[in-house]
Amino acid sequence: MENKYWYGLLVFIVLSFIMRRISRGSSNKIETVSIERNIRLGKELVASGYLDYATPEDKDSLETEIITSFDIYDDEINKYIHIDAESLAEYNFDFFLPRLNEVLDNRGVKIEIELPTDYEQTNDIIVNGERINLYTQYDLKHNLIWETAANNFFERLNEILKSKGLNEQFYLLYGGNDLATLLLTNEQYRIIALYYKGNENEIPYLP
Repeated sequence: MENKYWYGLLVFIVLSFIMRRISRGSSNKIETVSIERNIRLGKELVASGYLDYATPEDKDSLETEIITSFDIYDDEINKYIHIDAESLAEYNFDFFLPRLNEVLDNRGVKIEIELPTDYEQTNDIIVNGERINLYTQYDLKHNLIWETAANNFFERLNEILKSKGLNEQFYLLYGGNDLATLLLTNEQYRIIALYYKGNENEIPYLP
């Protein structure tokens, strides 16, 4: 009986060791495939023209960061802008408008915002000479103004970009005080959405 016990214990130890090696090998293989996939997507994003408007002297280092760690939000890339939905809904355009126009400047676009005299009653603003409604009284009553203002504002900005013949659109990212935007082509959006597949909070969305 004692010999059977030790024999069974030995078999258990050997099998456990083998299973750990198999599991570790499988895990390493998955990790290697994941790293290779991420590098491939980073290279695809660079090839798509993601750095076309980047600060020239920083392009090499920015390319390395995108390929190795998919860092796509650096200010020097000139695609990412922190907006803050609260600032937008409360007409605090000075919070983000200078940065927005800095990013748009080398694309030949400038955004000018005015407040009509009746904006407190209508919740309207004037963007590049065209009056738009940021949000309605219904939105105000139901605490929807942050989301609605962001969607209405960036829908108008995308119309302006289209009228200028640009192939980029403003995609929104996150929401609330963390609301940000990315200027993306359709192909760049596809690559980013693929990279963050399964992590929906990190995928930009059209207004």
